[in-house]
Amino acid sequence: MAPGLDEWFTTVVHPSSPPTAVACEVSEPMDSAPPPALIALRDMYTTSRRDPEAYCLHYDAATRRVLSMIASADSLEQFLPGAGEILSSDRLCMPNALHYAAGCGCVEAAEALLQRNARLNYQSDGYGQTPLMWAVRHGLARTSELLLRHDADPKHADYFGESALHSAAARGHARICELLISSERGRNTVNWTNSFGLTPLHLAAAGGSEGVCRILVESRADVVVKTPKEAQTALHQAARHGCASTIEYLLSVSPDDLVLFRDASGATAKDVAARHGHQEVVERLRRPEAEHKELVEKWSKLLGAADVEAQLDCASMLENAPVVEIKPPVLQKISKAMLQLTSCIHDLEYRIVEYVLEIRDALGGPQGAAPARVYYARLGEQRKVDEVAFDVPKRRATGQSVWEVGRTYQFRLVGRCSRCSWLPFAPWQVMSEWSDPMLLTTKQQRRNSVPRQRNEPWRRR
Repeated sequence: MAPGLDEWFTTVVHPSSPPTAVACEVSEPMDSAPPPALIALRDMYTTSRRDPEAYCLHYDAATRRVLSMIASADSLEQFLPGAGEILSSDRLCMPNALHYAAGCGCVEAAEALLQRNARLNYQSDGYGQTPLMWAVRHGLARTSELLLRHDADPKHADYFGESALHSAAARGHARICELLISSERGRNTVNWTNSFGLTPLHLAAAGGSEGVCRILVESRADVVVKTPKEAQTALHQAARHGCASTIEYLLSVSPDDLVLFRDASGATAKDVAARHGHQEVVERLRRPEAEHKELVEKWSKLLGAADVEAQLDCASMLENAPVVEIKPPVLQKISKAMLQLTSCIHDLEYRIVEYVLEIRDALGGPQGAAPARVYYARLGEQRKVDEVAFDVPKRRATGQSVWEVGRTYQFRLVGRCSRCSWLPFAPWQVMSEWSDPMLLTTKQQRRNSVPRQRNEPWRRR
């Protein structure tokens, strides 16, 4: 693995000291002492990490004691580190009582704290982690569910750029991944990257969690996305760690040529597995490579090999080949609040990462006016050549109109591409021609079958 990924696994997933030390070793002011409720919960948390048997044995008594302290507390001060009249920024970045309750899985104390003051659910510790992230890190599903019910933010990222889903995926907590993805604000986080460019699927594959990979892919995680520096896919990560079952699953849901994808060093997943001595994985990845080679040879024989004089210069062929091509959008159907366009898209190297649909008034718009734009993320299951549908809302969330029935519009689709180190001359975006003018009426019906891919717009942040 490249240095950046090794650094992430050392500092975040496998730190040299236990995770409990990371959270607890935050110095407190010398002239103040933590309130009793916070001390009791911190002791419960420390015991749960160091001596789980003792924690379970004394759980009931310790919980009753903490609940009594929470009930008798007369202010928010009793749940924050330190004492005094002023809440300094230093104190607010330390773990609060809810962090410790969430970290040890004391659901009763966590619920009592949230009833007393819901703001505790949004505070971060010295590493930018919320109580939800503490619960997720230790695999506490019930506590995570409680915090999410009280509006914990699954989109919050810590100082490593990690969301709660990154943490759950890296540690193989399948049930918590389901909770996070199914929450209202966590549905669109499956393809988020952390500061090291890793998605939750990268981390689940590296950890060998086939179950988590399955959950993420079924939630539309992109199996072909690459890290920005090392250009590694989830398959590379699974191969590096010798995760045979995870590799089997990824191959079953990935494009046929995923095994041929090369990282920044030019290595395929098979090369990465061989480099780290995982011979079983090497043999498993060798089969699809051989099958691909046999298929190429078969088609070469059927089509006939070109003479030497007829062969194209390789550089010229790569430079001029339409590896990414987008046909003008075609109107399929229209309803009161939505219209659907389709476009035939050729993306032979999976370079497109997002789409921008441009809409302009073909007749009555102001001269030189900029077209309206709607943004779409590329779906991971899109094939190399595919008919892709785009749902275009009539109005934006702000109420601004995008299109109106009875008016004539033209549409153009722009595909924004990832950079290719092996194709420095490749454009960073490709656009279709403007469509023919289309008069929008509610009588227009679908003209073709439903496309295999259907994209919904997303808000640009």
